[in-house]
Amino acid sequence: MKISMHAGQRMAQRGVTREMLDICVQFGKVEGNRYVLTRRDTQRIAEALRTVMILLDKGGVEVAVEGNVFVTTFSRH
Repeated sequence: MKISMHAGQRMAQRGVTREMLDICVQFGKVEGNRYVLTRRDTQRIAEALRTVMILLDKGGVEVAVEGNVFVTTFSRH
């Protein structure tokens, strides 16, 4: 998405980066013509990222399934 001159100026004034906008658009709720990312939403994202970091340390994870049942799981080391 393009950034208007006005939005670019406000971003600079308010310390908002392009990455922050992208996260807001990706994970925020749509309210009319706005994307809204609340403190609670941001906390949930942070918790998910902590889990992602653990997965990264494990080298990834595999899960075997049969139908809709998890059969086993293991790290990808």
